[in-house]
This record gives sequence, structure tokens and C-alpha cells, in this order.
Amino acid sequence: QMEEIFSPGFFCDFMLSSIVICFNLFQAITATETSDLSFSIVFCSVSLFRIYFLCFFGQMLNDASEKIAFAMYSECQWMENCKERDSIQFIIMRSQKPATLTTMKFSRITIASFGGVSFFLTF
Repeated sequence: QMEEIFSPGFFCDFMLSSIVICFNLFQAITATETSDLSFSIVFCSVSLFRIYFLCFFGQMLNDASEKIAFAMYSECQWMENCKERDSIQFIIMRSQKPATLTTMKFSRITIASFGGVSFFLTF
């Protein structure tokens, strides 16, 4: 359900930010005055930080959901009650696939996807 709510917004945010960054880099390349160049560079930096923060929090969600299985496994070893042990085993099975945010199933929002955006901008 979280994916259905946030995915279209993340997709639009990533696509529009990428377009804005490309136009600003073009403007920085064709700038004739230093004030235009400095404004374009600052604006691109702010746009990159915006994408970075989205990717950073997406990575935090991914890491936290991966740690659930390890935490439950360490708890399960000491359980004596079979009913609680079955519940914990179900949680471990469910947490094998980590929770991630995506941009409409196009790509996962993680630090690796930010690295892809940054790598694309170097060319």
C-alpha cells in the first residue's frame, strides 16, 4: 500500500528533477556571465541534494527492513513457546524480501540509484 501511494510522486520527482538538472547544466555550459554560471551550479547542487535525501531515506528503509530477519532470528533461538516461535518464523519468512520504495517499479530508491544519477550527470 505504501508503494501505491508514494511511487507516482517519487517517479515524477525524479523525472522532473533530472530534467531540471539537465537544463541547468546546459545553461551553465552556455552561460556568458559568471553570475549565471554560479546560479546554475548552485541550483544543480540543490537539486542533487534533494534527490540524495530521497535516496538516503529509501536506503534507510531498505536497511531497516533487512535487519528485521536477523533480529528475529536471534530472538527465535531462545524461545521456548511454540506459538511465539511460529509467529517469529513467519516474520522471518516475510522479511526475506526487504521493503523498498520504487519509482513506479522503474528503479529502487537507494543510494545506488543516486550514484546512477550522479554518474549520468558526469557525461
